[in-house]
Amino acid sequence: MRRKDCLRRVTMFALLIFVLAGLLRPAEAEDGFSFAVYEVVNCNKPGAKSMALKGSTQKHCLASKPIVDQTQLKSASSHTSDDGQPQLWLTLTPEGAVVMQKATERIMQEHPGRDGHLAIVVNGQLLHTPRLMNALSDGIVWSGKGLTQKEIDEIKSFLERKTQRNQAKA
Repeated sequence: MRRKDCLRRVTMFALLIFVLAGLLRPAEAEDGFSFAVYEVVNCNKPGAKSMALKGSTQKHCLASKPIVDQTQLKSASSHTSDDGQPQLWLTLTPEGAVVMQKATERIMQEHPGRDGHLAIVVNGQLLHTPRLMNALSDGIVWSGKGLTQKEIDEIKSFLERKTQRNQAKA
């Protein structure tokens, strides 16, 4: 009888972990593209996951859930900065803007002196960990570091396809 109870408890625990893991995953990739902005957190924080910055051995710990993901992207445009670096301007949906503003205001309060960082993850790769200089709302300007023209083009292409699908549904 004891063995049966123990087996039942282990099975229930495994099922609980499986269900919780499914709830904590970011949105599934659409059209082979995934994008998410995470908060960079202390590695001792429960659920934090360590990721190496693309092209580097430098690791950062990310919150278990993204602040926003590709489902909250509305549009993207590419530009070139004054110093010739590629720039990506991302516009969030109204819902994404509210979530981003609340999260970045909280991060700024928790990390006085501009010590808060975000993590930008595209297709499962940590591309950039910009310092949060002020609260963000409806847009993100991502400049130079960690960003290639190819990645800009992938993000823009995904958003164009998403917009076309949404217009076809309307």
